[in-house]
Amino acid sequence: MPRGKSKKRAADEMDEPASTSTVNVKKLSKKQKDAMLAQLMREKKSTADAEKTKKRTKEKKAEEDAEREYQASLSVQAPPTKKSRTVSSARSAHTSSSSPIVTVATTTTTPKSQAPVRTRLRSVSAERDEDDEVRSVDGYESGNGVRYALDPSLPGVVPGDDELLNARKGRLPKGSAAPAAVSGVKEKAAKGTAAITIGAAQLLSSSTSKNKKTPLKPMSISSDNSSDSSSSESDASDGPTSDVGQHTPYKRSTPPPGKAVPALSALTPHSRTISDDARSNYTVFLATEEAFPEEKEALRQARCYWLAAADAAAAAAATASYGNEGSGDDDAQGYINRMSRYRKSRVYKNDMNAITAGVDSAFRGHIVNDAEGLVESQWQLEELNAERRKALVQKLLHHGAFTFADHNERKGHFGCPVVPRLLRKAFLTKEVKKGHALGLGANLHVFAEVPPALVAFLLTAIECILKRWETGTYNKRLHFTMAAFEPVYTRHLQALHQVENRAPRKLDEIRKEIWTTAIANTSIGSAIQVVDDDGGYMRPEDLDGLDADVAA
Repeated sequence: MPRGKSKKRAADEMDEPASTSTVNVKKLSKKQKDAMLAQLMREKKSTADAEKTKKRTKEKKAEEDAEREYQASLSVQAPPTKKSRTVSSARSAHTSSSSPIVTVATTTTTPKSQAPVRTRLRSVSAERDEDDEVRSVDGYESGNGVRYALDPSLPGVVPGDDELLNARKGRLPKGSAAPAAVSGVKEKAAKGTAAITIGAAQLLSSSTSKNKKTPLKPMSISSDNSSDSSSSESDASDGPTSDVGQHTPYKRSTPPPGKAVPALSALTPHSRTISDDARSNYTVFLATEEAFPEEKEALRQARCYWLAAADAAAAAAATASYGNEGSGDDDAQGYINRMSRYRKSRVYKNDMNAITAGVDSAFRGHIVNDAEGLVESQWQLEELNAERRKALVQKLLHHGAFTFADHNERKGHFGCPVVPRLLRKAFLTKEVKKGHALGLGANLHVFAEVPPALVAFLLTAIECILKRWETGTYNKRLHFTMAAFEPVYTRHLQALHQVENRAPRKLDEIRKEIWTTAIANTSIGSAIQVVDDDGGYMRPEDLDGLDADVAA
């Protein structure tokens, strides 16, 4: 230490920051500026690489810690004991009129009444997840159309893991009484439909946005404590802490040749059941809201549908086990474990999302196949020679003439007789895997509205068949793909919006007429609710004809 300086003074001098030299950039040559810029870029890249490495290390450590915690819990976990049930809960199969994914306002019943609690369901959309990818897979499996999403923030649902499992299994903590029913609940019977229960508005999620391009953010429906997939992947504290949400590591099956993900049939029973129902509900979204979603939108919807299907399956299994001790509890726990695995395993999550969203091309193929025979019989295409067939088809396609009831005079906007027939054939009468048509049951209200997106989807399928005959001979190589027909779908949707802007009541009449014709000679009631949409495009002369049609 220099003589004459105290220890305190020397320490203060060491703590003082070193002076940094400044550079007058204006005095530097171009070569010096380039060298300085290159040095700054190297330092920036080095810092970014270090941050990435640190993040990957943290994520890897989190996964390892979660796995160790899971293995440790298995070694000390005591076998569960059977307890008598004191309450049962169930969820309704009814949905709101336009819900892609639903949030349930739940009430609880006493053992004296074991009937399922009926609820009015609100629609929400899926969360954005930038890390996932959507890959197409072949195959189409239809589910039962029941769509649920448990909202843990509603009264009566305890956020704790044990309490959440007991609530799903219809149990209450020992010594506690059944909670009172949700206040503000009233019964409402719609004409031609079953009675539904409408919860108080403050207990439900916000009303659905009219613009489907900006969906509402959904509430959490998972059983684990993570708020999103990224946090569950990177934070070891989100690992399983009780018997709820524990999962075994994902043993991925080998994908079929040429495929990126395992086949649906290769999944375990619980995963297959969830994915099967999620795919079915996703097809309803394709038909009634967006037939050709962008990749990120498809991923968001698939993610939310899969989680909702998992929660619904767990609730159904727990309800079925009431009064029947044994397999029901294990079945419900299996579905809850799949939700935990979905949150914890990125590979499993990506596979489930891809399997769900990958049903889109096969589903559109089923619809266009249903349209083929209807189009050919409506205009008797097979009875004409190639030259006359070509002339007729080109006339039908000219400025969308086939969409009118009278394609020669262009009268009867969107009165194409094939539309209600295709609606009935594809969605209302054809039984699928689970024993009923896709448009019935929980989805009936969605299809009964006949939303403009559904009309545009059916018109696009009809136009696909007409284009196959455009040259006079059938072109089987023209497929109902997004690249070829997304612009056609958009054009029809814009035309519907244009008519609505000009004469909204007329569009409501058109939709009601489509529904009434579609359900003719069926046991379906004719009650219908309509919604508002906006935007669109149509020829000016067509709109002039619309004014005359409305005046008449």
